[in-house]
Amino acid sequence: MAWSAHDIAKALADELETNDVVYLDAGLPRLVGEHLAGRAVIAVDRSGLIGLGPAPRGRERGLQPADGGETVTVISGGAMAGPVRAAAMLRRGWIDVGVVEASQVDAAGDLAPSDDESAPGHLREIVYGVGRLIACLQHQLPDGSPALSQKLAPDERNLSPANCALVVTELGVFRPTGDGFELLKSASSVDLDELASRTGAPVSDQRDRGSGSHDPQPSDDPEDEDDLLASATPPPD
Repeated sequence: MAWSAHDIAKALADELETNDVVYLDAGLPRLVGEHLAGRAVIAVDRSGLIGLGPAPRGRERGLQPADGGETVTVISGGAMAGPVRAAAMLRRGWIDVGVVEASQVDAAGDLAPSDDESAPGHLREIVYGVGRLIACLQHQLPDGSPALSQKLAPDERNLSPANCALVVTELGVFRPTGDGFELLKSASSVDLDELASRTGAPVSDQRDRGSGSHDPQPSDDPEDEDDLLASATPPPD
């Protein structure tokens, strides 16, 4: 059974390490904020919200981000720094992990932007400004051709070298190796032969050898989250 959008977001959240500052781009990556409860991770979005939380529940009050996204909550100690400072955090190397939506990724870790990407320059800042890049996308293009390929077709919009560390689709979590992809985790009942037929590069099954993923542990000390926020928040101008 293929993963839903929230399953993909949960799989993305599971790949974050304790104390990571993660930049969530618009679209599906924003759903990762729904799955960070209990994790010592600080999420930053395109609007400059530091400490992005889940959507408000019940009578809980939320915040409408400046980028026009869905209403969200802000974790304790969070702040609205604004899009200019969010971009500055990327340029200064203050972001550990970036999560972006792509349309294709190849075995070298290069990516093609999502067709819905409205700010290719900003996407480039994310790709080249973060310490580790994770892409999410559908496993196949609308025409049925593979979205994970051996080599991207030449296109001026492609980002190369992008050095994408991990790729998450509705079928699983993959690591580009240069020669193909390693399958680290998969949706239930995924048949490897079928998966290989839907992928445009060799797939090596590494599910039984340890995923190499990181399962962040909740902080035992609530002050840890405050310290992390303090380190992530840009100083005043």
